[in-house]
Amino acid sequence: METNHKEIMESLETISDDLEEEQKIALATKIMEQLKVNLNILVVGATGVGKSSTIAALFKNGKDFVEIGTDSKPQTQNIEKFVISNNITLWDSPGLGEGEEKDKKHKDNIIAKLQEKDKDGNALIDLVLVILDATNKDLETAYKLINKVIIPNMPNKDRILIVLNKCDCVIDRVDFVENGRKLTDEQIQYLDSKVNDIRGRVKKDTGVDVEPIYYSAGLKKENKLQETPYNITKLLYFITKKNPPIKRLMYIGQDNKEKGTDDGKKDYEKSWWKSTWEFVTDLAKENKDTAKQMMSDYALPFVKNPAIRKILDNLLKKL
Repeated sequence: METNHKEIMESLETISDDLEEEQKIALATKIMEQLKVNLNILVVGATGVGKSSTIAALFKNGKDFVEIGTDSKPQTQNIEKFVISNNITLWDSPGLGEGEEKDKKHKDNIIAKLQEKDKDGNALIDLVLVILDATNKDLETAYKLINKVIIPNMPNKDRILIVLNKCDCVIDRVDFVENGRKLTDEQIQYLDSKVNDIRGRVKKDTGVDVEPIYYSAGLKKENKLQETPYNITKLLYFITKKNPPIKRLMYIGQDNKEKGTDDGKKDYEKSWWKSTWEFVTDLAKENKDTAKQMMSDYALPFVKNPAIRKILDNLLKKL
């Protein structure tokens, strides 16, 4: 059995490398239909931090997302629901800083949403995405929200991702543009310092380790991206990694193809695919029958390479 499972793992890795993107999307869709699971993300951020442009940059259907507090969607006291796909739902919540009475209402709504359960009795929210403005020098209001409202009410403290939008605008955006749409050393130093400050403050106040990242969602006008984003592939990779493996496949086929440029520290596109694929191998680890179904019903129909099909056929005979 152990040998078979090892062969299965190696074969699934081979399949992942062999499949074209359209085939991976089709395979992921097939598995998601069988699993019937949903992904819920709570997006928190003050008006003007760029929530709508971030969602538009991340998801192919995100262009229709309009954040609370804009001219087309006035500020409300409620958390609003936005459906990205059949399996992915975003919940948009305002940040704090609008006065004591409104802030209390926002806090209560966020806490209630974080404590809400799904039909199986598990926490409804899989990930809290806190979006901050990288150009904002005063983050005290954000710290209050993160350290006193969000983290204390999260069943799983690992399911929070703090991100800094508008990284291209720190110090002077002209520098970013003139540097070939890449951050200058001075901008990177400034942003890394801010990331370290956030990490240290959250750790000190809550004991929780966070890994903030910075990016630019690009410029959005009239519901369309006018300038390509920066580090959006990195952002999607980090978001995906923060989700339970069983739910990572849902991102396949839902991402926006206009990914722009990134910091080049890692092949985020390849790492993202590997991260989403981890669940396939996790499923196969569970038991022999699950592995066999994965190979015969799901994987095999999508493999066109004769050599890979032969590997799978031989492996299935051993199961």
